[in-house]
Amino acid sequence: MAGHAVATNTTIMTDVIGITGTSNARWLRIWYVDVTNTSTSITTNIEFDMSDGGMGAFTFGSVSNYVLLYRAGQSGTWTELSSASAFAGDKIPV
Repeated sequence: MAGHAVATNTTIMTDVIGITGTSNARWLRIWYVDVTNTSTSITTNIEFDMSDGGMGAFTFGSVSNYVLLYRAGQSGTWTELSSASAFAGDKIPV
């Protein structure tokens, strides 16, 4: 099960202090994934589509600039889980 927290997407820079890199920003959307069978491992494939995500015409920087972030609640420190390794059109698989 997954979902995101807001109807309109944009970028936010105010709460990404502490992650690597400079000029850090994240999508305003926050997704929730709930594992209901905790005795079984889960594998997910996540892909961010910039145009479908409401980002319009988008110019990518270096692929190493894109990371998947995690935090357990609505506030607190982000943890970097995974880095992108390639672009696929206007999509970023992580």
